[in-house]
Amino acid sequence: MNDDPAEVDVLYCKVQPTDNSNKLQLLVDSVAEQFINEGLMVREYDYVKIHATLINSLFNRDSELGNHEKVYSKNQKIRKSFDAQVILEIFGDCNLSTCDLAEMHISIRGTKSTNYYCNEAVISLC
Repeated sequence: MNDDPAEVDVLYCKVQPTDNSNKLQLLVDSVAEQFINEGLMVREYDYVKIHATLINSLFNRDSELGNHEKVYSKNQKIRKSFDAQVILEIFGDCNLSTCDLAEMHISIRGTKSTNYYCNEAVISLC
């Protein structure tokens, strides 16, 4: 998640609880901590950055790649960085919506079921 809006691969928005609590952050951090303790993942950051992905250049279908292309050797997928400054200027303070969080999906990266990752588990939060 790049801090330079002039050259981004992924554009995301922050997720903020409407009750200004940190319950969701505590929940996802504790799940990540358990995964780390079980050896299922390696700690990369101090906390999980809760977000919603809006644009991911990995799924760019443009056949002509510009100067900012990046090839990731793991999957040989090509990313094309883009300038998100205008999008952020226009929509930077936009409140996209609110929703009730009823469940949390533990997804298996690299797998697809329909148009989303396959689930390892679904945790009911209600």
